[in-house]
Amino acid sequence: MTRSACLTVARRGAASVITELASRAPVGLRPLAPAGTRARVAVVQTSACLVAGDDVVLEVRVGPGASLEIVELSATLAHPVTAKLPAIRQTIRVEVGADGRLLWLAEPLILAAATRMHRRLDVTTATGSRALLGESVVLGRDGEHPGAATTRLRITRDGRAVLDDSLRTDDAAVLRCDAVVGTARVCASLTLVGVDAPDPLPAGALRLEAQGTTLRCLGAGAVEVRARLAPVASAWGRVLGGQSADGAGSDPRSHDAARPSGSF
Repeated sequence: MTRSACLTVARRGAASVITELASRAPVGLRPLAPAGTRARVAVVQTSACLVAGDDVVLEVRVGPGASLEIVELSATLAHPVTAKLPAIRQTIRVEVGADGRLLWLAEPLILAAATRMHRRLDVTTATGSRALLGESVVLGRDGEHPGAATTRLRITRDGRAVLDDSLRTDDAAVLRCDAVVGTARVCASLTLVGVDAPDPLPAGALRLEAQGTTLRCLGAGAVEVRARLAPVASAWGRVLGGQSADGAGSDPRSHDAARPSGSF
């Protein structure tokens, strides 16, 4: 069964306001206190997910000139799925209008052993817009190998693809080769779109053909990877539009106190 959630933010004067907020289990959307002129929304789990047969769709629209931060309150576990049951599907579609701003540093997606999952994140950006996206995949719970999952991130700019990145975990030999993740248990990335990241770039970062930069980080654990990405997220968050990001997956309950003044 497909279960959808929708979020729309529009510019009203100097502020960004939530004009649409609709969700159903297992995904809940909860408005948070704004940060300056930026709207903030939390994504929460309102029932067990992701489980066999889940088909979860999230639609996010950031209107022209509006700005939005999405905060996740917990990691997401892709549960085991037996061969007789349908695989998990998760689709996220994001549109960032002209001169819009989006900050989304997601909590980890944990791939349990024997899971079967297809996840796709499509981000459409327009002229003058900027986005900073963080993703993290944990390859199995403690002592496990991950199940069969495919994750794909596709970003377009004015209809033209600027990044199309996929990860498959069904073939252990390919997954564990040095060209993919090697012995790492966590694979994370930061992607900045619409503006170039400041120099000097961290090791492993790649400039995109359009303005933007992407960085992949591998590590033995989520805490280690988070610590390594935090200063990069902070620096890239500043060029997003005047606000510093506090680090991938930072605690949203401390955001207002930790952020410097300013807005994007």
